[in-house]
Amino acid sequence: SALPRVASVHAPMLARPRVLTGPRSRAGSVGGVRAASSAASVLSAEKKQLLAYIDEHGRGIFGLPRKVREQIDGAAQALEEHGAQNASMGGLQNAPMEVFDGEWRLLYTTLEIKGLAKTRLGLRGMVELGELYQHINIGGAHADTIATFSIPGLGAEGRLTVSASFEEEGHAESASEARRFQVQYTESTLEPDALAKVFEANMDLLLQTFNPEGWLDVTYVDADCRIGRDDKGRLFVLTRC
Repeated sequence: SALPRVASVHAPMLARPRVLTGPRSRAGSVGGVRAASSAASVLSAEKKQLLAYIDEHGRGIFGLPRKVREQIDGAAQALEEHGAQNASMGGLQNAPMEVFDGEWRLLYTTLEIKGLAKTRLGLRGMVELGELYQHINIGGAHADTIATFSIPGLGAEGRLTVSASFEEEGHAESASEARRFQVQYTESTLEPDALAKVFEANMDLLLQTFNPEGWLDVTYVDADCRIGRDDKGRLFVLTRC
């Protein structure tokens, strides 16, 4: 059964994660062609620039200098502006829902875990934060945000899975605008027991950090890259797994 409910700053009262100890199952004119080719070339260059900045500076979850943040955000905005008219997707507003479906891995975010929060979560040596993933099930209007962890001293690995439902608010009037989704927290699980014990005293902070509840604007999407901005002002860049 669910453990006692705990308060969260960014969401209504959230149930503490259930602790799992067992394994988990789991055609046109020549001019038009040239124009499209030129637009695709610009888009490709902007995408490469953004990914190069991220490759150089990392995920950003433990903080980055302001100038670096601005550089990456500027590159993301350039891609967002041209990507809204991405011909391969028929424009952002016409991209089929299926393009959002599946497994995604976080490349960069302005969500930060620093200072006291980093200390309270044991992320200064006791616990190591691994990859962050998102699994989107379009058919079920369901998404799992997954944070992986390891505890070097115990030789243990685990994960926090925060599940949520989502609904698209509808298409914006302009093709240059984002696709907005409302996200609602449903439940969370934490495994294994060793990881649950480490986070026990700070479970509310853990959930506050990774809870996706609120709205999310998808501002760019293609076959293997997605950019989003949420209601807390945070930027997310993901790649398809």
